[in-house]
Amino acid sequence: MPLETASAHAANVTGKRSYSSHHEMLDAAAVMGAVAATTSTLKLGTSVLVAPYRGPLNDARQFATINFLSGRRLILDVGPGWMTEEFAGTQYQFHDISMDPKPIQKPRPPIIYGSVTELGAKRSARHCDGFYPLFLDPFAEPHRYTAHQDIIRGILDETGRAEDTFTMMGAVTVHVTSEANATGPDGQRMICSGSVEQVLDDLQAFAAAGYSMMVMKLVCPTGEVTELSKTIEQVGRDIIPTATSFEPGGDWQAAL
Repeated sequence: MPLETASAHAANVTGKRSYSSHHEMLDAAAVMGAVAATTSTLKLGTSVLVAPYRGPLNDARQFATINFLSGRRLILDVGPGWMTEEFAGTQYQFHDISMDPKPIQKPRPPIIYGSVTELGAKRSARHCDGFYPLFLDPFAEPHRYTAHQDIIRGILDETGRAEDTFTMMGAVTVHVTSEANATGPDGQRMICSGSVEQVLDDLQAFAAAGYSMMVMKLVCPTGEVTELSKTIEQVGRDIIPTATSFEPGGDWQAAL
């Protein structure tokens, strides 16, 4: 990742990118293989795999292997990327190939399209099993992509696909505090921040907007592993059990 970029980050209204100059990010396939080996029921997902980075056969091989070793626990989120400086967009051609073993999940692992654009919504409806926008700016509104959902519904209807075969996912930054966060002078409060109750209220709003799965990027101000561990435990204890009972709005697929 370049230290600086002029590309606008589409997931934020301001266009400011959500990554530091030296953003430490481990390789998804390697990490998911390690997690698969030490768990038995946890779903494994990419968020979001930028597809043009590497050869498609290499990615397909790696994630088919993860799918095989984990026993059908893979969710593959893919997208075209957003930073011009990251890659030059090389094309690939191949024919008459086979890749084995085939995925355990039938007909394949769910493929979710990560995007915040109308074009991305169209691609997700035509080629994938779900739509995955990111709500990374502090004041993201759960119904921000309602128009995109309408586009998806239209294409699904045109192609004869039922709405309940398509999933709405989302990603949001979560900052759990010991006390409730007050709203600012304009009446706004950072989304999914504050007490457990406030975070649950916001997740309920995302569910009402149609999202059956939210990826939570946990905020840990100190950056210490002990704080992250405590936050994960708190979210697992106080938030996830309640949030999993929320019913998503619309007729979208309820869960993967």
